[in-house]
Amino acid sequence: MAAGAGMLLYVTRKGLGAGANLTCTTLYLSLLLVAEQRGLGQRLNILFDNTSGDNKNNGVIDFIAYLVAIDVFQEASFFCMVKGHTFTELDQSFNTMISQLMQECIYTMSTLLRFMFQFLRPYDVVEVKELHCIWDWGAFLAPHAERIGGFGTSQHGSGMHEAIARKDAQGNVRLWFRRSAQATSFFPDGPGYIVFKAESVSSLQGVAPPLAKAKPDHKWDRSKVEGTVRAWYRYMVLESPAALAK
Repeated sequence: MAAGAGMLLYVTRKGLGAGANLTCTTLYLSLLLVAEQRGLGQRLNILFDNTSGDNKNNGVIDFIAYLVAIDVFQEASFFCMVKGHTFTELDQSFNTMISQLMQECIYTMSTLLRFMFQFLRPYDVVEVKELHCIWDWGAFLAPHAERIGGFGTSQHGSGMHEAIARKDAQGNVRLWFRRSAQATSFFPDGPGYIVFKAESVSSLQGVAPPLAKAKPDHKWDRSKVEGTVRAWYRYMVLESPAALAK
């Protein structure tokens, strides 16, 4: 959900994988759409699930810092909600959509996308799009970034819940963390962590990230998926049972 723009929904195949590359790709596409429709402000604020696999990780941190480094934003941050945030509009919209989808016969991606758009209309859905590929933001940014750790471990309870990136007076992108919205200070004290290695940002200017490779068949259980589809073939008909009996 983009404030002032509505809900943007992206659907991918299991073979493309999840993680930071998918998160950053959907964020980037959403920002492109918002920029085209109404322009971007000076600050980016993102609300995430508190999951290290998809959101709270170095890949996403490098991405928001990259947006600051190339001057898309003056400041970028994300906040990871605590476990049990089931009363937000985003959670409610997902639960509503799933319960309604389970009442429909869906045999094709186009049908799935159409129903998803239909069921999410009460939540100001703008677009439902299938992604056939994603960018490999990790391969693009990691070689230029300093490795920052400790923010997602039990060392800090459930980890740090907020991260914020901005430039210092010398133009270096620095990062700070905060354990919760109630915390009165950010970590570390002082100037913050430097995100990118010296002279690395200039090499990223005007360069596009590569496309991520799809996962091998055994990694996304292709044989099991195909077996399930074959088992349902006899039910995937367009004609009514009465018409088939003639």
